[in-house]
Amino acid sequence: MSYRSCKLDGSPVERTCGVLIDRSGERARIHLFQTEGSDIFNLEHTGPIICQRILEQIDPEGNLSDYDWGCTAGFAHTDIRFDEMDGWITGMTLSNPITVRIGGARTLEDYQAVVDSPEGFLKALNGEQPQFYSEARSWLVLPLPRHEDGFLTLSKEGLSGSGQRIILADREKLMKRWQQSVMRQAGAADANQLRRSWEANAKSMGGDDNPIPPFHSGVKASTEHVQPWKGYPDQLPIATYRPPATAVEERPRGGLMGLFGAVTRVERNRPEAIDFVNGRHRTINFANLGAPFIPLVMDDTDDTRAFEQMFGYRQIGPAQAARESSPSEGAPSGGPSCSPA
Repeated sequence: MSYRSCKLDGSPVERTCGVLIDRSGERARIHLFQTEGSDIFNLEHTGPIICQRILEQIDPEGNLSDYDWGCTAGFAHTDIRFDEMDGWITGMTLSNPITVRIGGARTLEDYQAVVDSPEGFLKALNGEQPQFYSEARSWLVLPLPRHEDGFLTLSKEGLSGSGQRIILADREKLMKRWQQSVMRQAGAADANQLRRSWEANAKSMGGDDNPIPPFHSGVKASTEHVQPWKGYPDQLPIATYRPPATAVEERPRGGLMGLFGAVTRVERNRPEAIDFVNGRHRTINFANLGAPFIPLVMDDTDDTRAFEQMFGYRQIGPAQAARESSPSEGAPSGGPSCSPA
């Protein structure tokens, strides 16, 4: 087993992290420790970011799900599990999330002295002090290849129960059809006309009130609004879907024919509509930052199932840890840089 000392940047105070790499088992394990002089690093927001930056120093070709992960802080310990789909990290579970709220850092020497103790690591470390436990909790992890932090964790809490589902929509399919839907509603012939309509509305109303989403925004604006290291945003967009349909309306005929009950059948086409209860801007930001899929909370209805059939994420791609390109050389702002002990 070998140790490294890691510096965690991107926070108001300088923080450090101890890292133990254990390759003695069938699967290698990477264990994080809160060390003296550090603040508590919030794994709820930064777990994938911290672990990915550490992994880049240990195994640049590896993926987070290739390793078992754990973190010890004070009188609490949590295992960290990452879920993977089509080569993307899509979820994180903390077996004991209270760990992120418990202080009590130690030195690396303290950890080294007890890591192989026969009485158990935590008992040897903390003696008779009570251990802290809480119920396991999971987060959805959204890969953001065009953002320097690489990942955003999103809370699954707040759903109203079994009547709602989380749908992972293919980014390209969703954005193309959503923009077409908005263009029909706005009476815009093309994307340029839609932008002019947005700009005209923006003169008298705020961004949230503008009925036209800012499809014209780019990576720079989205990077400013999405701040994974600070856990913002952390809520899933909520969307609705109405498929296209044809309604038949019967109208009484005029004149004598109408007196005898004759009717005229008129067909009316109802166009497809994709709308948002909230999260329009989040959805555009996620798309601009390269998310392979867009997570949406939707009511569990026949229309939602039709939506999932058409727009559900099914892409099979090469394994990657959520980074198409790095905006700068070296460890990006907001992540740790590691140096061997």
